[in-house]
Amino acid sequence: FIIVSNCKKEKADDNTVKDADNNTYNTVKIGEQWWMTENLKTTKYRNNTAIEFPNDNKTNWSNDKTGAYAWYNDDIANKNTHGALYNWYAVTNTAGICPKGWKVPTESDWETLINSLGGNAVAGGKLKLGGTTYWENPNIGATNESGFDAKASGRRYFDGSYNNLKYFGHWWTATEQYNTTAKAISLYHNDAETKISPEHKGIGFSVRCVKE
Repeated sequence: FIIVSNCKKEKADDNTVKDADNNTYNTVKIGEQWWMTENLKTTKYRNNTAIEFPNDNKTNWSNDKTGAYAWYNDDIANKNTHGALYNWYAVTNTAGICPKGWKVPTESDWETLINSLGGNAVAGGKLKLGGTTYWENPNIGATNESGFDAKASGRRYFDGSYNNLKYFGHWWTATEQYNTTAKAISLYHNDAETKISPEHKGIGFSVRCVKE
């Protein structure tokens, strides 16, 4: 075990998990939670049903209400580095997007993680990878002492456009707010804070899974 600030971090070579596409993810224990250390990149739900892939059509993306994914900037070269961007309908599809035994974290799950790292004002820095390979300068507060390995993977806006790569990282929660919005967490290149806010369900954000 490695003791880090107010959280306990444990990482072992055999603590991996595979998704429906057979992609393998490393995991880390932060506090009492196990998290993936990479963004989800599956193109299938847990039952092997394909997730819709309207990459080449902005209209289809903006109209999707069943679940869709994309690679940032329509470029599959971003898959291994940044994972996929999913709209909220994919995140909450009843077929399940995370591997068996894992789930899309709720707002409460994220709050538990943030609180174990000292609260909103500083937790972002402890989640972010350091340097400027995956974050724009200045990458304020970035220590990655949690082992979470957060990258600024951007988003696909609900109109189908892409932005924020290297500037912001956004991750869905499973928590709905209103009919068209759900909660998401954001990290910033120019701040060490975390922010949880309501976002349009049609936006494509990253997904991290947490162990059930």
